[in-house]
Amino acid sequence: MNVFNDKPDFSNLLSALEAKILLQRLTTLTNNVNASSTDSWNLNNNQCLEDVKSEWQRLAAIKGLDSTPSLVNKYEQAATDWLIQLFNNLFTHQNVTLVRGQGEPEYFPAQNNEPAKIEFAHGFFASALHELSHWCVAGEARRRLPDFGYWYAPDGRTAAQQQAFERVEIKPQALECLFTLACERSFECVTR
Repeated sequence: MNVFNDKPDFSNLLSALEAKILLQRLTTLTNNVNASSTDSWNLNNNQCLEDVKSEWQRLAAIKGLDSTPSLVNKYEQAATDWLIQLFNNLFTHQNVTLVRGQGEPEYFPAQNNEPAKIEFAHGFFASALHELSHWCVAGEARRRLPDFGYWYAPDGRTAAQQQAFERVEIKPQALECLFTLACERSFECVTR
């Protein structure tokens, strides 16, 4: 945290080499998207994205009208539905789907002609963003492994386990922070 403005400070998150690699990956992704901009799929996808953008603007406009618990819950569910639709449309070519889970989050790699599945916890918007962040960081090899090949230990970790957990979580949480801020929401850093 930056003590002057209470906002997360990710300036030291990546080494110079890691920053260069990330920039190269983002440039490659951008070039791949731009190269396919004349495809009919992309034209249909652009219309879908415009529809999704309009829906987000509509949701944002009604968000502040009433803060009763039932309306807040309906807004959260609608925002989560919006996020699922956005991700599933943007990444359909990656053979992956985002789905609302009932329990703990889990990633299931593609198998038997079924797409990979990113299942987020209890239908929570923030959990969806966090699990999407893991998917973005994972890379091709880890996307072939259940839960990206990571381990999970519940509360009660040793100090060494907690440090290892935090090392794995810092990059996804940095992306989650950016995604959250892009959605004009407050970000809470969780290290449990």
